[in-house]
Amino acid sequence: MWGFSKTFVKPTMQVTIVADEDVDLMEINAMTNVTLTFEGDNGLNYMMTGCEPQEPFSMTDAGEITGTFHGMKAEKV
Repeated sequence: MWGFSKTFVKPTMQVTIVADEDVDLMEINAMTNVTLTFEGDNGLNYMMTGCEPQEPFSMTDAGEITGTFHGMKAEKV
């Protein structure tokens, strides 16, 4: 039988967050089923739903929190 098949690939969003007194690395790592929005400098905006950290986020020596979220659906808004 010949046919067409698709494999679901979760959308991802790589982020860098400036660490501040009101930004908690542990809270970010505990996030589940959140909605993220991205507002690009080019005027394009995206929303990703059902997000959680792909792997635990980490903090650099420069005070930046980096990591990647993965979600269930991404769409242009």
